Amino acid sequence: MKTIENGAGEELTFIRVVYERDGDRLLLENRVQPGSGPPMHVHYCQEEVLTVIAGRMAYEVSGQEVRYAGPGETAAFAPGVVHRFWNAGQDELRCTGWVKPANNLPFYLTALFASMRRTGKGRPDPFDIA
Repeated sequence: MKTIENGAGEELTFIRVVYERDGDRLLLENRVQPGSGPPMHVHYCQEEVLTVIAGRMAYEVSGQEVRYAGPGETAAFAPGVVHRFWNAGQDELRCTGWVKPANNLPFYLTALFASMRRTGKGRPDPFDIA
């Protein structure tokens, strides 16, 4: 297990990789403070699924209306779909989830979160994400 934080209210824990015949699945947990969450982004080759454990999550897929999920509800984002999510409640949002295939996502997000902490602006430095 490895936990990273972005300095903008989001903490992500990589639980483990599950080896599957059609690609490795990265299991994760996240904790997001009220109003925080990643900006619009896309995983071109990966599916992302989040299930709310506690709190209220808002999520948006580009071109669609904002939706909400509470404890026990799941949001899934297909590969290539531009999306974002954030804590829409007053308490900490806690989710479990997975990304498949795992590829180099832990390496990439570790570098991305470190860049966000360095800038202190809630966004990574454009040079770092290029």
